[in-house]
Order: sequence, then structure tokens, then C-alpha cells
Amino acid sequence: MKKILTLAACAALLTGCDFVGSDVEPAAFSNLILTDSPLPRDEDGSRPDIYVEIQDVGGRAVVKADQVFEDAEATSFPLTVAGSGALVGTARSYYVVVMDRDEDGSYDLIGISKPFTAEALRTSTEPVFEVTNEQGNLRAELTLAR
Repeated sequence: MKKILTLAACAALLTGCDFVGSDVEPAAFSNLILTDSPLPRDEDGSRPDIYVEIQDVGGRAVVKADQVFEDAEATSFPLTVAGSGALVGTARSYYVVVMDRDEDGSYDLIGISKPFTAEALRTSTEPVFEVTNEQGNLRAELTLAR
């Protein structure tokens, strides 16, 4: 009995408190626009190569950008990020994560948004759902495919 309860608790935690196999329709994106973001320089002084993902609370990428924006600068914004994936569940939290891709294939964090849920995006009356970070210098607009 303890083993079953432990497995059920792990499943709930790993899915962001939604039950595995949720029957809620996934929220599929039609667009993600990165409207602003801090742009730190690389160690060699070059501009960052921006890569964007939408991740769940466990750090798993559920939406990945189809491209890396090489040598981005402030005048590069807004960046329209094409990607595929869907947000599922109702209470599960997601984040927009902006990273700098390094030459060795590793990534440095540039910024992360405040959490949002698929349900908040799905029930938004606005055509665009805005996401920011705590510092207010990372802004992204998410558009749901309707």
C-alpha cells in the first residue's frame, strides 16, 4: 500500500499536480514573440546567441524554438520564435526560458519568466498572453492556436 501511495505522489509531483493522462485539451501555440530581454555579452565580448524554450517545473522543455538567433542585439527585438509542442493539464506551471547558446553547445541562462498555466493561457480573453520575469526586463507574448 505504501508503494502505491508513493508512486501516486511521485506521478502527481512530476506532472505539476495534474494527474497523468489528463483529458484536458493541450494548449498548442501558434506564436511566441520575445519582445524584450536582457542581453548580457559573452565572455569574449560577443553578442548572445538566443535560444528559447517553454519548460515545465521539472525543467523539461515542452516547446523548443526551431532556431537559434545568432549574435542578437537590442535592435533584434521582437523575435518571433517558431516552435512545436503543447501545454497540457490545468494547474501545471510553465516558464518561458531564454538562454545564450555557447560555442561548445552549452547554454547560459539569460532570463526566466514568472510561472503561468495552460489554463490561464487557454481562458485568456486577450488574443495574446503576456509573460514577464520578476525584474520586468524579459517579456514574451504567447498566442494560443484556436
